[in-house]
Amino acid sequence: MNRTLSSRRQFTQLLSVATAGCLSSSLKATLSPLTTEKRWFAIGGFGDQILLSSLDSEGRMSEPVPMVDLKMPAFMTVHPRLPILYAVRETSRSQKDHPPQIVAFRWDAKNRKLEPVGSQAIDGDSPCYVEVDLEGRYAMVANYSSGSVALYPLTQEGAIQPASDLVVHRGGSRSVPSRQEAPHAHCIQNDPSGRWVCVADLGLDQVLVYRLDRQAGKLVTAPTPAFPLPPGSGPRHLAFHPGGRFAYIINEINSTLTAARWDADQGRFDAIGTASTCPDDFPAEQNSTAEVLVHPTGRFVYGSNRGHDSIATFQIDPQTGAVTPAGHTLTGGKTPRNFRIDPSGQFLLAQNQSSHDVHAFRIDPSSGALSPTGSVIAAKSPACIKFLP
Repeated sequence: MNRTLSSRRQFTQLLSVATAGCLSSSLKATLSPLTTEKRWFAIGGFGDQILLSSLDSEGRMSEPVPMVDLKMPAFMTVHPRLPILYAVRETSRSQKDHPPQIVAFRWDAKNRKLEPVGSQAIDGDSPCYVEVDLEGRYAMVANYSSGSVALYPLTQEGAIQPASDLVVHRGGSRSVPSRQEAPHAHCIQNDPSGRWVCVADLGLDQVLVYRLDRQAGKLVTAPTPAFPLPPGSGPRHLAFHPGGRFAYIINEINSTLTAARWDADQGRFDAIGTASTCPDDFPAEQNSTAEVLVHPTGRFVYGSNRGHDSIATFQIDPQTGAVTPAGHTLTGGKTPRNFRIDPSGQFLLAQNQSSHDVHAFRIDPSSGALSPTGSVIAAKSPACIKFLP
């Protein structure tokens, strides 16, 4: 009897793995094999430099070295076609010595250097997110303190032109008066179709949707202009599923993860469900979330907890997009403001802002569980990692 049950369990487990493999086979092209060669990545944050480190096939990171001096390079992104890294300086317009800027650097892989390409002033305060649209024609910036978003046209070589549009959000949900008295744009992303731009606004309790008019260089309000979150959620970041049908929004204030269906034809979200990012025995009011990322296979989604100081793992139902909590992994430091999954999908790098370190974790391909590789590097107030082409 026990032998039969065991065999049935084994058969069920094998069937589940095989089924998951079939469901995610179309997504495997998104994975970049991690060879014996190192993958280089840039580290930004609330220090005075952009650092360079590498990751090898065993999950070991090299000692970071400074590449360029830049005040508060809190968030970065990479051009979809060119070896160009973009960074935003998260300062305010009142800081005359270090005003907000978007800066471009060309990555010289042979000599492992960042070469300045140019910069533009940002007409906003605390720019906290930068992304390049899928066609590589515009850099998009979210300004937290001024509650605005902006478009910057890019040349064919990736150089930044003056802003072509600036949209200032209005209002505030005021559900949590100390945090939501005004709009606070925290994330801006192109959807997988490339037609729409989605902005998570913590102060409004909404994800706003715009059509990207590439010809005019403008953001045009979508027919369904916003996806509302429950009062007091504080949406911070969002991540699209590689299949393009689902999105995941991490809510900073109430420490939850919201799963939503995404209709790329209409440019609208529809809620699937919401789950806590905290363990049941940990008070959510002592926590705030930060980053959310979907694994390249589309099978798992991860969110970072500041307070519990962990990465929450969720498994994704491939048919419905719903999430199931699958555990928490302590990040080995304090205040994991950001984390990054390497292009191969084998490793996750957690950046602990308050303890000034980065810890590497191996990702179990079957369960999504994280286990430390033992590799730890030091970096001043790390807040963003981007792998370089």
